[in-house]
Amino acid sequence: MSGWAIPQSEITFKGTGRTAVVRDAPNVYAIFGTDDLAPYLDDFTTGSISDASVGLRITEEIVRAQMVRPRIASRGEDIPDDQDPEDPEVVPYDALDPSEVDELLERWSKAAERAARFREGHARPRSGKGGSGVGGKAKRPARPAAGDS
Repeated sequence: MSGWAIPQSEITFKGTGRTAVVRDAPNVYAIFGTDDLAPYLDDFTTGSISDASVGLRITEEIVRAQMVRPRIASRGEDIPDDQDPEDPEVVPYDALDPSEVDELLERWSKAAERAARFREGHARPRSGKGGSGVGGKAKRPARPAAGDS
C-alpha cells in the first residue's frame, strides 16, 4: 500500500544551528488521544490552560510528535549508549534547547492555524438551503446528432 508517508522536512533550528527531521503536520488526535490530555484540547488551543504541569506535558507531547530524527524518547525509555553523539537517533526531551522547543511549538501552531482555516471553508449540511449557495439548474444532456445512435 502506498501514500502513507508522513510529510516531513529537515530543519535547522535558528537558535542552536542543530538540524532535525520533523513532521510537517503532527496528528493532533494522537497528541491529545490519551485520557489525561484529551480534556485539555480546547483549553490548549485557546491558550487558557491554568495548570502549568498540564501545559508542560502537552508541550512535551507536541514536540515528541513532531520530532522524527532524532526521536524524543518516551518517559522512562533508556537512551542507547552506542549512538553517534553528533547524529543521535534518540534523545531525551531535556536534551532540547528551550529555543528549539519554542520553534517546534511555533511550527505546530502555524500548522494548526492552517488546518483550522481549511476546516472553516468546508461545506456544511444545509448550506444551500433555500437555493442560496446552489448554482443554476442542471443543464440537459446534449441530444445525439442526426444519424448517431
